Amino acid sequence: MITLSDEHRQDVIKSCGHCQDTSLLDLLQKECSDELLRTLLSELIDSALRYVESVCKFKAIVKDPEKNNFNSGFREDIENARGSIHDVFIDNARILERAMRQKYIGKNLSWTRTLNLNNRATYAAFALKLAFDFIIRSTTLKEDGQS
Repeated sequence: MITLSDEHRQDVIKSCGHCQDTSLLDLLQKECSDELLRTLLSELIDSALRYVESVCKFKAIVKDPEKNNFNSGFREDIENARGSIHDVFIDNARILERAMRQKYIGKNLSWTRTLNLNNRATYAAFALKLAFDFIIRSTTLKEDGQS
């Protein structure tokens, strides 16, 4: 799992103004008020965290000359695994959006405006932001003695 040092986490919180109640996670948690939507949101967050972790691992492997053996197909295997994890995240985002559109008319879907089905990078940025919000929120709650 991805972790931040205490010093780095505090710098990030200060620099992004995270104390505002306008995070992506806040919006989604507010809109996912019943059991089905909370379950779908939980799956989305889990897949965002897995995706971010896979990106970090991929970057670390590519930068490590001992592990970066391009002739063995290792990099391709890692890229394929990362791509599969990304696909799961995209599917989870689309499932949550579809559930909110079809079954819960009136839900705030502003979080979907930046997502473009023809541009996987928009989903990658969304996963990074959601994971970041979740990690910061989780560590802030732990510091405050909440769970």
